[in-house]
Amino acid sequence: LGPTGNHIYLLSFLVLLRAVHDPFRVVRDLLALRITRVFVFPFLHCSYL
Repeated sequence: LGPTGNHIYLLSFLVLLRAVHDPFRVVRDLLALRITRVFVFPFLHCSYL
């Protein structure tokens, strides 16, 4: 593993720690991310066309 691999591993470890401490917040963040992704991607496709 290179530096980027270690960085990704550290980030995922931090996310896991946060999930253990505040699982509902992580779920809410993931839902918000999915919702914004659903809204943003069609808008981007329309603006490109």
